[in-house]
This record gives sequence, C-alpha cells and structure tokens, in this order.
Amino acid sequence: MRPEVWIAVSLLTNLAVISVECLNRTSPSLLFALSRTWPLIVLAQFGLWYSYRHAPSLLMAWVVFTAGNSVLRLLATGNVLGETFQTRWAILGAGLIACGAFCMKRATTA
Repeated sequence: MRPEVWIAVSLLTNLAVISVECLNRTSPSLLFALSRTWPLIVLAQFGLWYSYRHAPSLLMAWVVFTAGNSVLRLLATGNVLGETFQTRWAILGAGLIACGAFCMKRATTA
C-alpha cells in the first residue's frame, strides 16, 4: 500500500468529520442535522477504518488523523463558522501540533 493513499483517505475523513461538526453547529434541531449528516458520518467511519487498517502503525494513523483534524478545525472555526480567536495563539498551537506529529513520525520510523 502506498503511503499517499491512506494519508489522503485520512485527510478526506477529516473533511467529513469537520463537515458534520459545522452542519451540527448550524442546524436548528437534531433530526434536521441527522437527516443531512448521516452520509458523512458513514463516510467518516469508512475512512477511519481504511486509514487505520492500511497505516504502517496504529500510532502513525492516530498522528496523521489527529494533526489533520486539529488544523482543519482551526480553519473551519474561523472561515466557515466565523468564530473569532487570537491568531498568534492559534498559529502557535497548530505549529506545536505539526511539530509533535513530526516527532511522533520520527519516533515510529527510527
């Protein structure tokens, strides 16, 4: 399995998860949200299964999914939902997450 495939699936899974969260935040009721999000939830579950199944290790699958999810949530918060946050702290946090992901990758390939 080429590494690009499971990483791409993990990032697409993150997009599905973030979409569900954004739809949940903007929906007037639970039933309204579920009627629109259930296909994304199924897609996200399949994506998680696929990326965790084909990753070189459980730890690498977790690192890629978690780092991607954190960065995409940051982008969705400001750009999609219009919520405000302090940019310098957000950039610092995302940078630390990226640094931690790099360190974890190095630890699993050493």
